[in-house]
Amino acid sequence: MTDCVNAAKQRRRDALADLRRQEISLNDAERKRKGAEQVRRTEEKSSPQKQQEEADRRAKALEDQAKREQRAIDKANSRADKQAGEAAKVQQQKDREQSHDEHAASRASKAAEVPDEVKRYNDRLQDAARHKADREKKNAERTKPPSAPLPTPP
Repeated sequence: MTDCVNAAKQRRRDALADLRRQEISLNDAERKRKGAEQVRRTEEKSSPQKQQEEADRRAKALEDQAKREQRAIDKANSRADKQAGEAAKVQQQKDREQSHDEHAASRASKAAEVPDEVKRYNDRLQDAARHKADREKKNAERTKPPSAPLPTPP
């Protein structure tokens, strides 16, 4: 019975060894194929035509990027100009309102001062009239004769 088992184990080892040799040769062929493919791609990439195409593609990409950036800058500038214009309009409106408010306040304060001014004016007129009346009364009560006129110049 051991001879049978040993013989079966030997056949199994031989079959596995044969499969292992086949697998190794297939793996070797696959490695060679992948290596050749990699070499071909490398040569293809380094060919002058591919290099020119790649340079053209990069230049176009850079140009497109520059255009996008310029559009973004233009858009930001126009947005800033628009906001500045709107801010200026708002500021002008505020200035107009403030000027209007100041003018109205000035008119109101002047209107409030008018009665005071009228009263002061009337008071001054009355004071002047009293002063004039006092002076005329004083002159009328004066008993002293008027002084002699000044001599004529030579």
